[in-house]
Amino acid sequence: MFPNAGDAKSALNGSFIMMSHVKFLEAGGARIVPVSYKLDQNQLNQVLSQVNGIYIPGDSPAVL
Repeated sequence: MFPNAGDAKSALNGSFIMMSHVKFLEAGGARIVPVSYKLDQNQLNQVLSQVNGIYIPGDSPAVL
C-alpha cells in the first residue's frame, strides 16, 4: 500500500514533499511514508494504523 520514498512526489499525484524535510527525518532514523491528503477516512485509518507517527509540515503564521 505504501509507495517507495524515492517515488514520493509522483506517488501522491503531483503533491510535493521537501527533500530537506525527508533527509532531516531520515537522519533521525525515521522511515518516510508519504500519505496522500486525498485518502478517504477508511483508507487514512488503515495507513495510520501501520505507522508509529506522522509528521505534518507547516509554517508559522506571519506576525504583523
